[in-house]
Amino acid sequence: MGSINHREVTMYYRIPYVIRVFFLITVIYLFTSSSMYGFEAHVNGVYFSSDGVAIKAVVKEIENATVEILVRDNTFITPSIAQALITAQKRGATVEVILDTTTKPAPQSPAALLMKAKIPVYLDSAHRWVHNNIMIIDKTIVVTGSFNFHKSGLEKNNSNLLIIKSGTLAAHYTENWYKHREHALQLKGKL
Repeated sequence: MGSINHREVTMYYRIPYVIRVFFLITVIYLFTSSSMYGFEAHVNGVYFSSDGVAIKAVVKEIENATVEILVRDNTFITPSIAQALITAQKRGATVEVILDTTTKPAPQSPAALLMKAKIPVYLDSAHRWVHNNIMIIDKTIVVTGSFNFHKSGLEKNNSNLLIIKSGTLAAHYTENWYKHREHALQLKGKL
């Protein structure tokens, strides 16, 4: 690992807020009003970190999961999301998590709790940062946006979160998730 390139990290924040909001509105419009990409999608929810309910919406989606939850985030994760993922696994859902290589799991971290619960946690060894914050739930729900599933995403960042229902969209995201898992390294042992 080399030094952090602050230019890359702050590039997103140099994009004017109005352009970021316009992009979000455009995405919502495309997913709710047309099938120009050959599939239909339904937006189940639009949330912003500043409204305080984004994390509750994520936990609710996890609580409704019955088959599979695939997660890709940067530094993971709030204790409430970790606990919801552990509970989903106990209900029989398959749960797997990919984090970026900047993650330094400590013995009491949520990542360590997931590992203790026998949930596979991987580090994406091919990419320094994961800017693709997603959950794919039951092969039909995609949770995505700039919202990070960790404390900063709740308290410090001004982020958005979309919950989209589309089996076709979920299949695209799932395919991409598995491509990244191929080069990811699984965390093992005690932290």
